[in-house]
Amino acid sequence: MNKILIVEDDSFTKEFYRLIFNRAGIEYVMEDDGDKLMTILYTEDIGLVILDVNLTATFLNGEKTDGIKICGLIKNDEKLKNIPVLLITSYNFYNNEYELVENSKADKYMTKPIVDYDKFVRSIKEMMDQKSDG
Repeated sequence: MNKILIVEDDSFTKEFYRLIFNRAGIEYVMEDDGDKLMTILYTEDIGLVILDVNLTATFLNGEKTDGIKICGLIKNDEKLKNIPVLLITSYNFYNNEYELVENSKADKYMTKPIVDYDKFVRSIKEMMDQKSDG
């Protein structure tokens, strides 16, 4: 099974992912540096990207970036566009930002907080299986 690339800059959420994916036995790499994460995408066998929408401390090419912009870079790149992207957002359905998530070209999105861990892991595995079938 390919690795998951987790793009998250919040330490509490990083720990949440560590616990969930270690328990599930899923291999992952976590990165919040935009330049490094792009290198990982080009050099490692990534089966899924979990991408926080609201990155507060992530920079790419010296400029602050967010999950929507990174998702666009992935989905508009010939080499990367087939990697599934799961956007994680704390935005609710009444915010204007919801439309940005809808139009991001992400394969799927989920809202925080994630409370059903088993459902979350099943969803991750399904997305990765779809990529390997395609």
